[in-house]
Amino acid sequence: MINKPFWRRSLKVLTHETGHMFGLAHCLYFRCVMNGSNHLQESDRRPLHLCPVCLRKLQFSVSFDVAKHYEALAQFHQQAGFADEAAWLARRLEKIRGGADH
Repeated sequence: MINKPFWRRSLKVLTHETGHMFGLAHCLYFRCVMNGSNHLQESDRRPLHLCPVCLRKLQFSVSFDVAKHYEALAQFHQQAGFADEAAWLARRLEKIRGGADH
C-alpha cells in the first residue's frame, strides 16, 4: 500500500529544493511549493505546485512551455494517485488554453 503523505511530502521537498537549485528563493506572494516552512504543519499546507510568480521566474530561467509542463505533471500525478494535484493542473491547463472564464 502506498503511503501518500510520505510521497506527497517527499515530492514537496524535492520540488522545493530543486527550485532553489534553479535560483528560486522562498516565495512570499502566494501559496506555493517555494513557501518556507518551519514545521510539518506549514510544510503540509504548501501545495505541490509553483505559484504564478515563481512559475514565471523558472520559465524565464530555463525557457519551457508551461502547457506542456502542466500536461506532463498532470499525467505524473494521475499515475501516482494524486487526484487533487492532477485536477488542479487540469483546471490550470483549461485556463491557459482559454477554455474557461476566470
